[in-house]
Amino acid sequence: MKANRLFLLILILLLACEDNYYTETFSDPEYPSRYCVLTDNERSELFDEFDYQFKQYFEIDSFGFLNRNWDQHRESDLFEGSINSQEDVLQIAKEFLQYYSKFVGIADTSKLVVQQIQGTPRLEAEKNKWFIRFENQVFEGIEVYNSSLGVYVSSKGVYETFGHWYADLYLPNKEDVTFEEAKKKLVGKTFEYYDWTGGKKHTVSIDDFYTDDIPAKKIIPFRKRDCIELRLCWMITSRTIWNFYVDVLSGELIYKEQTVLF
Repeated sequence: MKANRLFLLILILLLACEDNYYTETFSDPEYPSRYCVLTDNERSELFDEFDYQFKQYFEIDSFGFLNRNWDQHRESDLFEGSINSQEDVLQIAKEFLQYYSKFVGIADTSKLVVQQIQGTPRLEAEKNKWFIRFENQVFEGIEVYNSSLGVYVSSKGVYETFGHWYADLYLPNKEDVTFEEAKKKLVGKTFEYYDWTGGKKHTVSIDDFYTDDIPAKKIIPFRKRDCIELRLCWMITSRTIWNFYVDVLSGELIYKEQTVLF
């Protein structure tokens, strides 16, 4: 009987911890925006709404965005015909993204900035294959990290996309942690890395930071269990091999980006 009670107590504590994991409180109750994993039924229903001539080349990912269906072979007639104008390619891509904005997170294609556009004739059978990469999303003047969007186009239309933007995005109207306070929260933390001589460790000190840097922010898509949280972070460059991203409300280190590769 005592063993059963002990097991029940442990189970209750574990469930409480699980609940707390998702109910982290911030000074702004609307923050952060979240995208959570869909059920199989939700994904299936969403895919049913995606009415497109080349639907077989796409699927819906765990969070409801378009993704390539890697199991589907692309037929050669997809690349018949010709398309030689970058302007035509861009128009086809933007019309697709506007019409299917629900699946790619883009409500206004005028905000898209082309980073790269080129034909990619790696195979003779794919000589009319074009690729466009758009720059990262910018929301209220702040860049969303790793939100580049790619579109593959032939004369028949769009047949593949990768990446997405976030239509549901909310930013807090103030910071609870200043830029300088965010730096201090990193002091004393130890991080591991590897160079050509093997494993190393570095403990952050105040001297690792610049004194004349201008405060900058980025929005970081932060995976937390089965959700993506859109966190507004201070972007802190340093004399180390990393950039650090610290949440402006919680002071939590959300991401460190290695800027020097060995």
